[in-house]
Amino acid sequence: MRKPMTKKECYQICAQMWRWIAKTGAAHSSAKWDWPGMKGHSSKYAYGCAACEWIQQHAAECSHCPLLKLWTSDGDWTITPCISSITSPYRSFHMDQGTKEDAMRIVKFCEKKLREIKKGQSREEKR
Repeated sequence: MRKPMTKKECYQICAQMWRWIAKTGAAHSSAKWDWPGMKGHSSKYAYGCAACEWIQQHAAECSHCPLLKLWTSDGDWTITPCISSITSPYRSFHMDQGTKEDAMRIVKFCEKKLREIKKGQSREEKR
């Protein structure tokens, strides 16, 4: 049995994948399946997404998605998944209209979260 994914791992995987997507300029919904880290692992991440995989592993709902703050609520957080929210960068890729800017928005968010985790770990080590 595989060890559950941590949020840190989720952010690292998402940042790597979306940085690759931004670099290649892929604007379509299947871009994530073309990422080299996904090759041969079509079932490695739920829906081809580390955040969805984290949600499934931790028996949470979309309202607990580690990337939820990337988009604003279109009403009820519990029923507004990433591909449905008009403010989500994921929606543009789902609609085959993704841009490098959309992909980099995801990368920057993940990098910010990784810095916060590192900062929190540093504080814990000093105690």
